[in-house]
Amino acid sequence: MNSNRKWTVLSVNTLNEYVEPVTELFSKYSKGNIYFSSFEDSNHKRTEIELAIEGEIEHSEFEYIAIGVKLLKYLDTNIEMNIDTISQEKLNNYFDNSYEPIKIDSIIIYPDNTKATLIDDYSNILLKPGLGFGTGKHPTTKLCLQELQKIDNKVVLDIGTGSGILSIAATFYGATKCFGIDSDDMALNNASYNSSINELDEKIKLIKTNFEDYTTNDLFDSIYANVSGSFLIENSDKIFDLLNFQGNLIISGFKEEDEKTITNHFSQFFNVLSQKSEDGWSCIRMVKK
Repeated sequence: MNSNRKWTVLSVNTLNEYVEPVTELFSKYSKGNIYFSSFEDSNHKRTEIELAIEGEIEHSEFEYIAIGVKLLKYLDTNIEMNIDTISQEKLNNYFDNSYEPIKIDSIIIYPDNTKATLIDDYSNILLKPGLGFGTGKHPTTKLCLQELQKIDNKVVLDIGTGSGILSIAATFYGATKCFGIDSDDMALNNASYNSSINELDEKIKLIKTNFEDYTTNDLFDSIYANVSGSFLIENSDKIFDLLNFQGNLIISGFKEEDEKTITNHFSQFFNVLSQKSEDGWSCIRMVKK
């Protein structure tokens, strides 16, 4: 390995709920390795997202990312972006020691390029940060992962699968087959890669479609929908029809102030078992009546 090689490291620190859009900016407009490290700042949970690119970053790529970060400043006034040039040796030493795997109860999520030793007695997941919602950092992803660990998932429909993280995790908790649907090609490519590196291609089937256009003769034992509140209400009848009797439903993607409206709507068809919130985002776990 050439120790004289130089790397450009672009870093952004932001609230955990904005890790997903920053990761998408990095993935869409540049090619490089993405790393995460967490820290506390005035009681807020924040993450440093770092993009390592060999050589120099293209000016146009930097401009696109900078514009995206500037727009996010309206939501996170303390968001910061920095750029640095470092040696190969410094890059190796820094990233080997800086990355903290994401632990969510009995699940540990590692980047696909990790050099860490996987820990026995945990559900170890490898994940490539990239286009496709679901790195484990956003509160809604975390809440869904916590809830699916409590059920026997069996046959799963994962609506808006994104990175595929929920389907991958479900296989550790009783899922025998997962169907992940998404309309975004780049998300599905990322989900396919993540499924492969976790050796789950036989258990996870990915389908390109909008949920509104999705048709099947099958019924599911568990459905996950980490989407918007309006989507959930508009598609509640179809979600109900696709679930087996006493099937599990885990929904998230909506703010805490919308939880009561969504709970009241779904309680017509489901028994609510759990309601949790984190950083203003909510998640509800139910079973079909």
